[in-house]
Amino acid sequence: MKFIYFILLFFSINILYAQEITYLSKAGKTDYVIVIPKNPKKNVLKAANELKSFLKQITNADFDIQSDDSSLPSKAILLGANRYIKDIDSTINTAAFEDDGFTIRTKNNYLIIIGGEKEGSLYGVYTFLENYLGCRWYTAKVSYIPKLDTLALKPISETQQPVIKFRDTFYKETNDSLFADRQKISHNAKGEHDEWGSWVHTMASLVPPDKYFTEHPEYYSFYNGKRHTSQLCLSNPEVLKIVIANLKLEIAKKPEAKYWSVSQNDNQNYCQCPVCKALDEIEGGPSGSIITFVNKVAAHFPDKIISTLAYQYSRSVPRLVRPAHNVNIMLCSIEADRSKPIEDVDSSGSFTKDLEAWSKITDNILVWDYVVQYRNLVSPFPNLQILQPNIKFFVKNKVKNIFEEGNPLSGGEFSELRAYLLAKLLWNPNADVDTVINDFLNGFYGKAGESIKKYIDLTYKELKKSGKDLYIYGYPTDHKDGFLSFELISKYNEFFDKAEDAVKDSAVLLQRVKEARMPLNFAMLEIARSEGANPYGIYTPYGDFEWTIKPEVEKRLYDFVSLCKSRGVEKLSETETTPDEYQKKMVRIYGFKPHAAYKKEVTLKCPPMAKFNGGGKNALTDGLRATTDYHNYWQGFDGNDLEATIDLGNVTEINKITAEFLNDAYSRIFLPQYVEFSFSLDGINFQQINKIVNVEPGKKGKFIDTFEGVAGHRKARYIKVFAKNIGKCPEWHSFAGYNARIFSDEIIVE
Repeated sequence: MKFIYFILLFFSINILYAQEITYLSKAGKTDYVIVIPKNPKKNVLKAANELKSFLKQITNADFDIQSDDSSLPSKAILLGANRYIKDIDSTINTAAFEDDGFTIRTKNNYLIIIGGEKEGSLYGVYTFLENYLGCRWYTAKVSYIPKLDTLALKPISETQQPVIKFRDTFYKETNDSLFADRQKISHNAKGEHDEWGSWVHTMASLVPPDKYFTEHPEYYSFYNGKRHTSQLCLSNPEVLKIVIANLKLEIAKKPEAKYWSVSQNDNQNYCQCPVCKALDEIEGGPSGSIITFVNKVAAHFPDKIISTLAYQYSRSVPRLVRPAHNVNIMLCSIEADRSKPIEDVDSSGSFTKDLEAWSKITDNILVWDYVVQYRNLVSPFPNLQILQPNIKFFVKNKVKNIFEEGNPLSGGEFSELRAYLLAKLLWNPNADVDTVINDFLNGFYGKAGESIKKYIDLTYKELKKSGKDLYIYGYPTDHKDGFLSFELISKYNEFFDKAEDAVKDSAVLLQRVKEARMPLNFAMLEIARSEGANPYGIYTPYGDFEWTIKPEVEKRLYDFVSLCKSRGVEKLSETETTPDEYQKKMVRIYGFKPHAAYKKEVTLKCPPMAKFNGGGKNALTDGLRATTDYHNYWQGFDGNDLEATIDLGNVTEINKITAEFLNDAYSRIFLPQYVEFSFSLDGINFQQINKIVNVEPGKKGKFIDTFEGVAGHRKARYIKVFAKNIGKCPEWHSFAGYNARIFSDEIIVE
């Protein structure tokens, strides 16, 4: 473990004392004891036990722990603010440490580790073990602890004080509190923080619509001519009273918490009533009414910090009003392109400009950044090289709190590496990224690390070369003519073939390499699906009617799903699609049976959306089945009904008609209110077969449903399918009142 790094700009310069090498142990024996204060704080006691445990693992020597109420030993590790510190080194100013800062020093026969009141001494112990003894904690379960017959220290004098005070990566790895401590991450047990009483999107809980809306709709946002429960009307004085009263009740339940969120709900339907609108026009946007409101709340809680979002519609700085001294701005970068550093997008309205503007009026900012592809968690997302410039840009703009929203579920592309690298960068934004990555890859993947690093470097190089954007709600198919081209995928597979071969004799390491390859296999599956019957597609044409799945694609799917399960992958996207569900939706498109409408001419009364035309005017009869990904094979209609007429070419006996529709509520795609099936002999006079009514229009979730018309041995040449759009998104939706969409795929006539 030769990669020892850290400590550049924001850490103090090491000063090496001219003294002899300190031998802490030899041949499994030690003369040293660990000395802690008589009444140690919780983090100091934990630090002592961790130090004792790891020194035992490293040297096989037993280091006793004793308090400072006895005489000073001749050789000791002085841990925490015990009474001997000043006697040994009077230059140490314990009052200068902030919560997590610390110093590590050797002096004569003493090793001193002391830090701030919160986690300083504990972080000092982990840094000593990592930087000076070579310990590594790659994940909560994978570590490297060296074995040393003799433990000798050269002179040490090092002080670290992080500029980022709140550091969170929101990964499952760092949800483990012990691993979080070892990586110096602010505790994030199940998304909860000790200092935070509430955490974003709190308007609905502070003024619950189910309690107030019926009698007081005026408490809620006004748009499209009426009141909706989406957000609050922030100009209503009664809303302010209710928020203050309910927040006071919440604070009483957790009085020790410092931060309390009074922030917009997770939708864009802010109030546009005359009063709110007038204020927002003066302030240049909806942040005006939000900051004005939150300032009034904060005035009632001067000993607390009231946090509010600058997110989507509220991200820009108001013209006149300024956040109160105890108002925290939680600024979110959800829209940013991840193919390049955020600072490089320096245009009007960019996140870059917004952060710079906020930093000019407040230094109480928490940046909520996003570091994975949420729509496809197990997909190549080459952004590792932009993490450092982004964090350094945040720090340059006075940001002292950073929440890097990673993947809190099992699995995901390089989730272990991302959690590890982000932890190092949040503690030290100037860490050498290549050194950290190589250290991790060699420690976690063994001899396969070199090939995996080549894969990581090439994907990012080719992404930059393509000039394409990289978004957190993107798809691998967005880059099939860029960094995920067929030629490059072939090259990436060569890297992984070499990686697997390098560790073929280790079942554990080989499994890790296979898991690292999962995103590439997922991309291959998704791109093949989008290519249909093209040379790199999922199908092999067979005869005049059928599409047959390629054997290698079918094998890749089953291998991918099997590996997902062994890895413990829960979801393939942020909120949905288990591995089993993914397999099911892929299998449904494998087989195709010929039917009367296959490849027949389709006439649409209203054309589909240009971006979602399903591949052409006859997409409803082309035999290429869609999955729940609305980007491929679906025809979409925004606010319009679907009316499709199919010419079967000649009079045909029909027994059944089925039409498939997508429900993807997040994307404003809903099943129709009802579907009517009709037939005709002349294309002019149509007779209804039946009408299928949807008993639950406007449902949540993502799924495909089939509507069926039973014809019963009728003679027909023309078939008409009419699907009624629900019109507007339902009240619960984040785009309530805006156009709903219908997405239809295959119409099958049998």
